[in-house]
Amino acid sequence: SNNRGYIFLPNTLIPFMEVCVKHPKIKYAVSPYIKGRWHAKCVTKSISTYETKKPFPKSWRGLKGKDLEKVSGIKGAFFCHKVGFVAGALSKESMIKMVEKSLKE
Repeated sequence: SNNRGYIFLPNTLIPFMEVCVKHPKIKYAVSPYIKGRWHAKCVTKSISTYETKKPFPKSWRGLKGKDLEKVSGIKGAFFCHKVGFVAGALSKESMIKMVEKSLKE
């Protein structure tokens, strides 16, 4: 059982959405990305929509690097998509912090 609100995947290529949409608690799929970075994708409300259960915070969207670190308060926060459905971090620890903070918002 997963009470965390996110799952870990070994890579970004695994088709996770179909399984995750059925689990109301799971909002994000976290996986290693390139160059030691990490990635988190939002789970959609259903297979047939792009609408996500819990997009990343509006204040983070479209930001990168130091700008995102400053606004999020998370060292190593690296990227947040302008629509908020995917985010990236420089380490697993930073990625988990981003996801956990986003879940609380």
